[in-house]
Amino acid sequence: KEELLQAKHTTHVGNAVQKSISNKNTFNEEEHEQTTQAEESLPAYIESGADDEGNAYEYRALRIAVNFSIRNKPSKEWTRSNPRAFLDFKNFTVDLRTLETWICKGYAFAPSQFRNKEQVHSDDFFPCLRNNANWYGSEMLVLDFDEGIIIQDFQASAYYNFCVFAYTTASHTEAQHRFRAVFLLDEFFRSAKQYREYAEILIRYYNADSQCSDPARMFYGNSNATVIKSISCNTISHDTHVSAKGV
Repeated sequence: KEELLQAKHTTHVGNAVQKSISNKNTFNEEEHEQTTQAEESLPAYIESGADDEGNAYEYRALRIAVNFSIRNKPSKEWTRSNPRAFLDFKNFTVDLRTLETWICKGYAFAPSQFRNKEQVHSDDFFPCLRNNANWYGSEMLVLDFDEGIIIQDFQASAYYNFCVFAYTTASHTEAQHRFRAVFLLDEFFRSAKQYREYAEILIRYYNADSQCSDPARMFYGNSNATVIKSISCNTISHDTHVSAKGV
């Protein structure tokens, strides 16, 4: 668990970035700029602070994958002409503040990390292939809420305290609440079966989108999102899983 509480040192990350951007086939000009911004936003170790009531909290660094070429939910025409874009992601190690910032800039992300087509895994801006065959692991669950629950009811639910933040999606309206909620696992899951099992329990509890149990699933960002905060360092553990399963 000590490893999960530490992000890579900025110097180490900087070296990895320089090595990556030297390959012109890996990054285009727009991604160069985003990579520089990403390097500057990486935490030294973890994010810490206090909530509105003065309660201290801290977050570990998280391993995710991001695609800077997909911003907000693209049109069907763009999707049809850029099918490869939905596979080409890059692994990053970031804190929650950075993830939230990227989501609110509209960038697509996956709450997991992946290997590349040669079945090799690494972080530090590492190009990867987003599919279940290349899934490497995850320490985060993301649920989609498209119907059946409003934000206020979610905030009053039993497992809201295990949600570190949520954000409204592009199709959200006052009449029809649509949002995503981010939950942290208490460890980095390497078993896709275990990941699905934990996800399916919460999905059934909330009647959320069943596709969120897919370990390789990606989620769109939203540059017009409203972020719903739930400052908490609670994680979904075995005990939480058993409790939810019994509901």
